Amino acid sequence: MCCMTVGERIRRAREAAGLKQSELAKKAGVTPSAISQIESGLSKQPSADNLLKIAKALNANPQWIISGRGDKRQLSVIQQRISDAMARLGLYPADIDMLTGGAVSAQTAQRWLDGQSEPTAEELRRVAPHLGMPPDYFSAGAQVASTNSDAGLSPDEQALIEAYRRTDANGRAAIRSLCEAVSMPSPIDRRLADLRRLAEEALAKHEARSETTLSTSEREQYIYDHIAFRLREEPVKSTRETKDGGENNGSNH
Repeated sequence: MCCMTVGERIRRAREAAGLKQSELAKKAGVTPSAISQIESGLSKQPSADNLLKIAKALNANPQWIISGRGDKRQLSVIQQRISDAMARLGLYPADIDMLTGGAVSAQTAQRWLDGQSEPTAEELRRVAPHLGMPPDYFSAGAQVASTNSDAGLSPDEQALIEAYRRTDANGRAAIRSLCEAVSMPSPIDRRLADLRRLAEEALAKHEARSETTLSTSEREQYIYDHIAFRLREEPVKSTRETKDGGENNGSNH
């Protein structure tokens, strides 16, 4: 099976589905001659668009149709959309591992393509930007602007992927570590996230004590005021601690 051509995989899937070439062509929205030429090997480089249409018509995994990798069975909506996006951009599971700095491993991405598991919300958040779509497109099937449908990798990303593929295991580990370090939130971002979490906890206690539920705008204003108050107090607290520390040090001499 590993030595089958694209045309042979399509023919096998078509015959398993009990379809004639003309029936598959109609279902996929391509010409019968396109199916015939791909299956016979006359079409040496069939377009990715036609292959994706054929895979969808056969309820087959596009990755299996195009490269022979993964399971050929039908995938869930999320798995199918990830598979389609990766096939369109020419990405492999190892590329996902590299682009996300190891946050989504090659093994995890391969399980999605094989239909063995689905991504978590955090994994989708990490991988979606590299697939040219927002996370909601994969998780909820949300319609996105047509301008996003042609989104792809930038030249810099293409060059990075090619460099990653050429390097050895140690080089790949170094690239993943660098990507992870760069993609980590800054100390300021982490601090603001912590302050918002504390503000939301304070809001929940306030509503519980007062037995009231604030409106959305009132909740946001409460959170904003709470964060602003904490930010104003932090420098004062730091100054006091420094002053106290200096006085204590002076008293020790």
